[in-house]
Amino acid sequence: MQEGGRARMASWAVFALTLVALGAVALRPNLSPFWADEAYTVLAVRARSWAELLLINLRNEETPPLYFAIAHLWARLWADSHEPTLRLLSTLSFAGCVPLTALIGARLWSPKVGLGGALLLAVNPFALYYAEEARAYAVGTLLGLIVACAAIAYVQRPGPRWWAVATLSGTALCYTNYFGGLTLAGLALAAGVLLLTTARRNRGQQAWLALAGWVAAQALILLLLLPWLPAVRYQIETAAATALPASQNVGLQYGLGLLALVVAFPDGGTLSMLLLALALLLLPLSVVWGAWQASGEQRLWLAGGLLVPTVATLLVLKGDGQFVPRYLLLAQPWLLLLIAATVLTPHWQRPALRRVGPTLLVLLAVGGLAYWLTMAPNPRRMGGWHEIAAQVAVQAYPGDAVFFAPPWARAPFVVQYDGPPLTLYGAESFAGYYYEGGRPFAANEFELAALQRQLAGGGRAWVVWDKIYGERPQGLDGLTVKETRYGSTGLLLVLP
Repeated sequence: MQEGGRARMASWAVFALTLVALGAVALRPNLSPFWADEAYTVLAVRARSWAELLLINLRNEETPPLYFAIAHLWARLWADSHEPTLRLLSTLSFAGCVPLTALIGARLWSPKVGLGGALLLAVNPFALYYAEEARAYAVGTLLGLIVACAAIAYVQRPGPRWWAVATLSGTALCYTNYFGGLTLAGLALAAGVLLLTTARRNRGQQAWLALAGWVAAQALILLLLLPWLPAVRYQIETAAATALPASQNVGLQYGLGLLALVVAFPDGGTLSMLLLALALLLLPLSVVWGAWQASGEQRLWLAGGLLVPTVATLLVLKGDGQFVPRYLLLAQPWLLLLIAATVLTPHWQRPALRRVGPTLLVLLAVGGLAYWLTMAPNPRRMGGWHEIAAQVAVQAYPGDAVFFAPPWARAPFVVQYDGPPLTLYGAESFAGYYYEGGRPFAANEFELAALQRQLAGGGRAWVVWDKIYGERPQGLDGLTVKETRYGSTGLLLVLP
């Protein structure tokens, strides 16, 4: 077949894989109400001004503001900010990652490897999970791939167009996901080493100018980030006040994070355990192949897109592995490309083994899609915040108090479908509730003494708690308690 015909077939195959990714989401849509993290997105999206959006971002997030600004504009475009609309932004961003993954694979390995990596991404349960979440992960992954494509193109053919794309997308990535800065650093270092090698080998003026232009692009990105650095410091200090205790088994956390990127976390079922076994086979095999069989250029890009950001993320989190896997999402396309390169690159010498690699890839893809379509819903997405808000709004008496255990479960309660009457919290307005006294929230945190004072005064107490974040509030023995369950979230009505 002629080269032009192969290119057209490859383009149609990439288009088909993009449709597969969209179809996988459509076949198993996330019909759950907004869960806690998504509720913070809604809070920013429904801000009445850009100043209020930035204030909400500062006081409620550990994430930069660009995704929320995009989601705000997206919601205004559709005149809607409910679940399907906001989650569609993530779904379309994820779909855009598929052709970019294929392009990177084709540029660094071969069209076949690019298609293999795009296939694995399109049906990956972990990626599909975050393609249905109204948070910044899918948008950040898309921007990370744009940076990678621009960096590779600039190294291969330096010029102002790819310089501008790399600079703008790199800045946007850092304003979307703080861990994107680690990905940007890795890719910038890989591109810089390759440009330096070319300049030293060719000793031409154009090669040195290309290297200088790349260094200038990174300096410009840092300059564009300077205005946000005070906000970063504020968010870090705020997050440190509520940090969870760190686990010490860093190696185990890193390994589990990589396994999650390949097949998602197993739910104990037969299919998930088979996929886990396949991932345990392919992951070390791919690492060995990447270390010994890949070319020097391929190793550099794999180090920049995969090794540097994942190891640096783990070190930044200091061993607290609870949130590691989703922060590694930016590296997932690179890991899947490495697996595709391992099983599809013709290094299987014996004829009997030539079909083993493609067979393993097909098994991983088919198994991943089947697991995605049959896996049980994540319990953290099942909190019925809007039902709780409606129940309290209808059944609360004047003088009732609402308590939250743990305190960070408060935002969804208020945000979801406009929440309960703000007068329950002694607030006259939405802005007063959130910003009065310079604190992000003014609602009651659960304290047994405060609840007892409420009951002693003849008032009733509502207690909202979520088993995903903590145990059922203690100290209620001997009291009259009525409990209503909404998925993982409970609503307790404590009577005097």
